Amino acid sequence: MGEGGRWRRVGDNLGPSLTAVIVAVFLGWYFIGAAINRRRIAEAARWVHRGLDIYRDPTPDRTKASIKWLSTNAFNIMLEGARPPFSGLMATVLLQSRDMVTVWLTDRLIGRRDLLLLRCEFQRQPIWGVEIFRPRSVLAGDARRLATTEGWPVEPSDQADLLTAHGGGKAGELCRELLEALGEERRRLVRLAVRRQAPHLTLALDLPDPAASDPRETMRLAERLATITLVYATQ
Repeated sequence: MGEGGRWRRVGDNLGPSLTAVIVAVFLGWYFIGAAINRRRIAEAARWVHRGLDIYRDPTPDRTKASIKWLSTNAFNIMLEGARPPFSGLMATVLLQSRDMVTVWLTDRLIGRRDLLLLRCEFQRQPIWGVEIFRPRSVLAGDARRLATTEGWPVEPSDQADLLTAHGGGKAGELCRELLEALGEERRRLVRLAVRRQAPHLTLALDLPDPAASDPRETMRLAERLATITLVYATQ
């Protein structure tokens, strides 16, 4: 048998073996990633539930919390009858897809992480609207569309990785105060939106590690932002 024939036989044998290895890697990644996400989403649900306790009304049984599982990677916790100045809150957690290696690699390349989204309704209506968001994030498209609808110019902030949009004047003052109040949390910010219609405040952050952080600190950040927003609100 010639040299070429031997190489063809090696290639014929290598093809199925390589395919089997690739399939085994993908399957192994899938099961390990799914197990990690199951553990992490359970930790996140307990973490969020503890944090939302600071918004409960002191009147017994007035505040009701309910959880809705959206998928194996996401859930909502709805808090009804929250204490003033809130009337209700919804917390959403969306985890990265760790069970699909191609999706996970794409998320890593674009900088996407596990997401915490808080949507707050107030008892009073804000007067001004504002958008602060991270470009190329999963929520950047929604922020840009709302800014375009409102006729707000999208401009860079004093933070190189954040963009802002608002109508100027008092809305610009509100935007600057919100950015200042975010402090070190600006590095985790995905989107901060103030609207005249409910939800009045939307805060999206990279989800902190539930095993190494206090959820009440994150929830108090939302409360500080709400307090600033409601200075510019109807009576």
